[in-house]
Order: sequence, then C-alpha cells, then structure tokens
Amino acid sequence: MIMSALRLAFMKRREKIKRSNSSNNSINMPAATATDDDIQLDHGNDNDNIFYTAAANAFDHSPTVREYFHNNRSRTQSDNKSLWPLRYQAYKEYGV
Repeated sequence: MIMSALRLAFMKRREKIKRSNSSNNSINMPAATATDDDIQLDHGNDNDNIFYTAAANAFDHSPTVREYFHNNRSRTQSDNKSLWPLRYQAYKEYGV
C-alpha cells in the first residue's frame, strides 16, 4: 500500500511536470524529469519527504496500513525501523 501511494505521488508529480513543460516555464524548473515510461528524480533534499509523505498518506487512507502501524501515525517517520525495508525497496525501484 505504501509503495502504491509512492507511485501515485510520482504520477501526480509527472503530471505537474508535464503541465510545467507545456507552459514553457523555464524560470521555475521542477527538480525532476519524467517520460511516459519512467520517472527519474534528481537526488534533492525532498526525496525523503516524498517517501515518508507517501507512507503517511497510505496510513490516512488504508485501515490495513493503520493496523500495520498500530494506529500510530507518528510511526510513519524515518525513526521507525519497520519502515526501513520499504524505504530500501523505494530506493531500489525509484532511486529515492
């Protein structure tokens, strides 16, 4: 569920980039590039935030994820060791 929320965040980001590119806004270029088949993110400071925001969003929308975190939303943060395997998976799959 968390990885699905992360993928959804990337899809939303891709749409934002497409809109930005179509308006030819060269002053405020987003810190990402996207193609139709792949999503590539620059390794900026917000990459951790993308993952942990996706975890928190999954917590907000899924009873299964809430149960996994024992109904404690603060466990969606980086200090929770049970998230580390998923964090590594996100790094391997998406480079974040």
